[in-house]
Amino acid sequence: EPFTTKWAYYGPELAITAINQLQQLTGLPYAGVIAGTTAAIRVAAFPLFVMAQRNASRMAHVKPELDQLKVQLERVQGTPDLQTQQRHMERTRALFRKYDVNPLRSLLVPFVQMPVFMSMFFGLKWMPDYFPTELATGGALWFPDLTLADPYHIMPLACAGLFVGMLEVGKEQIMAGNAQTGPAVFFRDQTRQKP
Repeated sequence: EPFTTKWAYYGPELAITAINQLQQLTGLPYAGVIAGTTAAIRVAAFPLFVMAQRNASRMAHVKPELDQLKVQLERVQGTPDLQTQQRHMERTRALFRKYDVNPLRSLLVPFVQMPVFMSMFFGLKWMPDYFPTELATGGALWFPDLTLADPYHIMPLACAGLFVGMLEVGKEQIMAGNAQTGPAVFFRDQTRQKP
């Protein structure tokens, strides 16, 4: 019977509906559909990640000039008048145009990613309530029953390993983007020389 909900446009229900319909359309096991859907979402979001990374890199180049503008504004005795504030804002906007950056672009990825991630997370969490028999045989490899937790903890360990690997691959860019807090991300001294 088709999955129905009283909240037709509620995120997790949309995720459940999409996964269920893709499974019926392709005939793949649920594990394959879930993996394929996750990969498709990542591929679709990739241009946003590239744009955000490019913007973050450019913001790192703008920072010294922004700091100079801030120092110039702080040199003004007392509270700057409206004309001084407007001149400072125009210089800041000109600097953003020069480097083709926008501080709000870096927020675009979390605002797009979070609702999709939360919808998929809760949708997958609730799916066994709606399709218990289908998911009990929809797994693959070492987890044939998707209604149970991974018995060998391979998936959580693989996710943690991939996350650490992604941090390691992108550590130079993270360090360049924020030299003060970047080393704290890696929990080790970044000033040591490599052998």
